[in-house]
Amino acid sequence: MKDDTSVMIEVEVSENTKEKPYLPNTGNSIITMTFLSHACLLFETRECTFMTDPWIENFAFQSWFPTFAPPKHWDEIVNDCCDFIYISHNHNDHLNEHTLKKIRKDMLFAVPNFNSESVVRPLQAQGFEHINALDFNTVYQPCRGSGHKVRPSNIYLQVMQSGDGRDDSGLYFTCGNFSFLTQVDSIDLNNNYYPDYCTVFASSFAGGASSYPLCFDTVDNKAEVVEKLLTEVKSDVIKAVKKVMPKYFLPYAGFATPVLDQDKFIKENDKLLTPDDYTRTIGRTLVDVLDVRNADTFVFDGGNLLETSKIERERAWSKEQAEQLYKRDHIDVIEGDEVIDYFMHSGYRDNLIVYLELTDPHFGPLEQIVDERGYIPLKFIIDFTDPISVIQKDFNFKKEKKKQKKERMLHLKIRADAATPVLKKRMPLDDLLIGYHCRIDREPDVYNKKFWHHFTNIYIS
Repeated sequence: MKDDTSVMIEVEVSENTKEKPYLPNTGNSIITMTFLSHACLLFETRECTFMTDPWIENFAFQSWFPTFAPPKHWDEIVNDCCDFIYISHNHNDHLNEHTLKKIRKDMLFAVPNFNSESVVRPLQAQGFEHINALDFNTVYQPCRGSGHKVRPSNIYLQVMQSGDGRDDSGLYFTCGNFSFLTQVDSIDLNNNYYPDYCTVFASSFAGGASSYPLCFDTVDNKAEVVEKLLTEVKSDVIKAVKKVMPKYFLPYAGFATPVLDQDKFIKENDKLLTPDDYTRTIGRTLVDVLDVRNADTFVFDGGNLLETSKIERERAWSKEQAEQLYKRDHIDVIEGDEVIDYFMHSGYRDNLIVYLELTDPHFGPLEQIVDERGYIPLKFIIDFTDPISVIQKDFNFKKEKKKQKKERMLHLKIRADAATPVLKKRMPLDDLLIGYHCRIDREPDVYNKKFWHHFTNIYIS
């Protein structure tokens, strides 16, 4: 067990600005970067060891599983050696409650200082108290010790915000002459202001991490939209790579998939990009692509890649094991009164009416429940206009859409077994959207950004 205190010290660097990110590059440049799973990387230097975006085992979004099996003894390595863990945002494939259960409670977390505290509060809910919310574009230096015995590392880092205003971030750090930048899932990171040079630039690459368009009743030509979105994803990533012009590009944060039988439609229709799609394009430039399917440990000395290797992993999850795990963790179905309490206490007001229907795993009607009013389905009409009202009542959304209403209307059909832990534990509602557990209709056909932001970043534990 690590017995040395880890702290994050703010450092004044006059050359560093948002428009021109700059970090010192002093000290030893030897660093080992190991791909653990999805967006989870382990960085090891002589003076500092840290990990990013922990999702290594078990499911995310209620039913997704990592493509890569967990590394052997990963929890012992992290708990014994890690000085801190960086988490980019609160989506379940980056802040995963199952993985975090194996992390020691005195671990230091470095997280973005979002106004919503959308990363801080879920960590606190899991019992972590050593959390540093880092201001954007401010330079920090990880250190060991306390008081007059603080020993600075040669790591300098800063957190950058997603350019689209979402609660998302990227990390930029240096270790001597080695430098690393990841935009993870961010769009237009730091408003497209990048450092002059990076040894490694990392980004999500696969696309498909959204229920749009496959889960939306408002889209008819779903296959065409999927192809268009993939083209846009690839184009945006390649543009960022060409702007940064790193020595190496690391496609990551795309190694996950839904595996359950109930998601057969998604698996058959949701196309994903692979690292090969980038190697063929980026390979024609001066940038080399690091493919973690071939090697997952990379040793650098500054800008030079010295060696690569593979790490030992546990046996991968089978589909049968995943099905059993899902059923074990999704036995209960939330009561109607609990759904009403959830929305009544949300503090959300908007010119919006949500028609919520909790369904079976295949989005069929759920067996009606019995209470003092007799048989009633798990259907709810939630009127967010002031004052809010939530009633459990049957409805036909096609008929509701035909009515002339001044309020926007959003129809959410959500699997009841997946919705139950999210609503009961006040987890981000986006987990259900990204996990393909919704079928959505809306009038007008707009995103309702304010609604999703509130129930993903504000109204969470």
